[in-house]
Amino acid sequence: MILNLVLSTLILAFMLGFGHRLSNRGNRDLVAVQSSHKRATARFGGVAIIFGISSIFFTELWTDISILILISGAPIFVAGLLEDISGRVSPRYRLLAAFGSAALAVLLTGEYIVAGDFWLLDRIFIYPVIAIPITLLISSGIANSFNIIDGVNGFSAGIALIIAAVLGYICQLYNEKALSYFCLMIAIAIIPFLIANFPFGFIFLGDAGAYTLGHLLSWIAIVLVSRHPEISSWAMLLLFFWPASEVLLSIYRRLMSRKPSGAPDSFHFHQLIMQLLQFKSDNINGAINWANPLSTMILMPFAVIPIIISFFVIQSNSIAISIYFTLAASYLGLYILLVKIVRKIASDLGYREVSDRLSNVFTPIKK
Repeated sequence: MILNLVLSTLILAFMLGFGHRLSNRGNRDLVAVQSSHKRATARFGGVAIIFGISSIFFTELWTDISILILISGAPIFVAGLLEDISGRVSPRYRLLAAFGSAALAVLLTGEYIVAGDFWLLDRIFIYPVIAIPITLLISSGIANSFNIIDGVNGFSAGIALIIAAVLGYICQLYNEKALSYFCLMIAIAIIPFLIANFPFGFIFLGDAGAYTLGHLLSWIAIVLVSRHPEISSWAMLLLFFWPASEVLLSIYRRLMSRKPSGAPDSFHFHQLIMQLLQFKSDNINGAINWANPLSTMILMPFAVIPIIISFFVIQSNSIAISIYFTLAASYLGLYILLVKIVRKIASDLGYREVSDRLSNVFTPIKK
C-alpha cells in the first residue's frame, strides 16, 4: 500500500513538473468544443495512477487474477497514452483498443458475463458466442464512459475512487480478498491525483487514465458476478450508473442527430451544469473560474447515490432492476429539464449560438 502511494505520488510530481514537455498537443485542447479549461495542461495524471496500481507486481498477489486484469488493460492504456501525447488517435481506434483490452481480459481470465438476471437475457447468455461479444461491448462501453465524464475537475477520478471503495468492500464480503485488495490499490493510487486535480486542475486524468480505470473496474465487477451468481448483475450495473447513462445518452444523441459516433460533443450533463454556472456568474468577478469545480460538487451526490444503493440491493435483483429504471427515467427527465433551462437563459442573455445548439441536442441542425 505504501509503495503504491509513494510511486503514484512521485510519478505525479514528475508529470506536474515535466509533463508539458512530453505532450505534442499544443493548444489543441483549448479550442475543442468539449473543452472546459482555459490553459494548456498536461494530461498524464492517469499515468501516475496506473503506475501506482502496477506496484501490485511487488506484492504477494502477483499471481492472482488481479494481475491478469491489469495486464489486459495494456492495449487501451497505450492507445490512451498516445492520444494524450499526440492528440491524433481517433475515437474509433481508441474504442477498438478498448475492445482489444476486453478481449484480452476474456482470454487471460477465462471470465465473461454468464447471466443477465432477466429472463430474456438469461436465455441469451447461455451461449458463449453471444455472451462474450456482449461482455466486450459492455466492458469497452464502461471504459469509454469514464472518458466521457472526464470533463470537469475531479469528477471521473472521484467516481472511480468511490466505485473502487464500494466494490472492494463487496469483494471482501464475498471472500474475494485479492480482488478487494486490488480495488484498494486502485483507490489509493487515485488519491494523489485528486489532490492535484481538484479543484484547480493542475493536471488532468487523460485518456490513458480514464479508459484504463473504467476497464479495470468493469472487469473486477464482471469477475465478481461470474464467480458469485447470487450477486445481481443489475446491482453491479448501478455501480456504474452515471458513466453508463452518459455514454448511452451520448450514443442516442448522435443517432438522433445523425452525427458520427466519434464526433465531439459538448452536451454532456456536466458541460450543461458548467454552462449554467458560467451564465449565472457572468457578472461576478472571478466566480466564472469556479464553474468547473462547482459542477463536480453539484453532480457528485447524484452520481454517488446509485453507487451506495447498489450495495444495499446486491442480492435483490428485482429491486435493483426497478431502481435502475427509476433512476434512468429521473436522469433523462433532469437532463431534458436542464437543456431547457440553459437554452432559455442563453436566449435571454443573447447567446444565440448556444441557444441554437441546445435546440438541436436530439435533432440535426437545419441548414
